[in-house]
Amino acid sequence: MNLWIHTADAEAAWTQGLIERIEGGAYVFAGEGEPFVGILTDGEENPYATGERHPGDAR
Repeated sequence: MNLWIHTADAEAAWTQGLIERIEGGAYVFAGEGEPFVGILTDGEENPYATGERHPGDAR
């Protein structure tokens, strides 16, 4: 039961944080303006994709 209560509390906190970020303008929704500049457009190549495995990545 404690796990369920903790999980519900954590999910409620995450949801409240999401609502605060949305209300604060952290996300752009359809029809609201230009997308975040970090989003690649269709067909745009990822400049960070080197094809090489990072030493910290799991194998």
